[in-house]
Amino acid sequence: MTGYRVRSEMTEDTLGDTYAVAGSDKGIVPSGLSAVGLPSSGDLPIRTLRIETGDLYTETDAPTDLGYYTHSYTDDTLHFVVGQDDPDIAYTFEFGI
Repeated sequence: MTGYRVRSEMTEDTLGDTYAVAGSDKGIVPSGLSAVGLPSSGDLPIRTLRIETGDLYTETDAPTDLGYYTHSYTDDTLHFVVGQDDPDIAYTFEFGI
């Protein structure tokens, strides 16, 4: 992800962190997929979850499951666009290995 960091927080279990960036680039480009056991090209079903974040003092609801969408990738790299325009909404992307 590119842009400038607008928010960063530690996860409740302190095992990770979350962050948000803002900018004109709306793409995500994970590479090195073969390092986690995937072939260097193919189709990858990715699950998307939407989280409405609110402010630091507001409890958030459970994520909304937006389902799976299959993305094709080549050369060990996946390119996909994220349509993100609201700073109070976050997305997570999950795929199986």
